[in-house]
Amino acid sequence: MRIKTAPLGELGTNFYIVTDDTSKKAFVVDPADDGEIAAWLIEDTGCELSYIIITHAHADHIGALDYLKKRFPDAKIVTHAL
Repeated sequence: MRIKTAPLGELGTNFYIVTDDTSKKAFVVDPADDGEIAAWLIEDTGCELSYIIITHAHADHIGALDYLKKRFPDAKIVTHAL
């Protein structure tokens, strides 16, 4: 398992990509607010995006959510019910 982080957007929000080299699956945490760069970073891993995990709904943490969902339509969105 590998974990990459990248500060994205004006606020430098930490965006995390967790990949598994064996299954070639990945999930991301808090896609920040720069969808194009986030998508490039995901595609650069060579893994299939399975999940987009949202820790909370501040704009700087979910700004790229719509973009990533359109780019990776099979990825499931996960967040706390509250």
